[in-house]
Amino acid sequence: MSSEPETMLSRLERVFNRLSDQDWSWWPLVSLRPAPNQPIGLGVFCKLTLCFGGLSSLLVVLLLVLYQVPLTPLRIVYALLLGTIGYLSIYGLSFLWAWNRRATRLAQTGDGKTAE
Repeated sequence: MSSEPETMLSRLERVFNRLSDQDWSWWPLVSLRPAPNQPIGLGVFCKLTLCFGGLSSLLVVLLLVLYQVPLTPLRIVYALLLGTIGYLSIYGLSFLWAWNRRATRLAQTGDGKTAE
């Protein structure tokens, strides 16, 4: 029974890494993508957050407009915070975790390939 959580985590990691290995998932920041055996560091994570956190914030603003919520400066600030914190949370708890888990494993085995 103790192997079940590891199996589920490994499957989840594999799914997230398959998505993050695709060029389209890094666009327009493909040049920031590290090798599979290198973890995503704080610097890269901050750059990703500046780009994609901003896009997430724009999505929140668009949802406010769609639902005809009056846009005040305070609501726009909240939308920026919500989008950025949302991106940080979702990306950090999923794709960043999976990438760095794989990078640690590959670095320990000395293998830089993406094959699992």
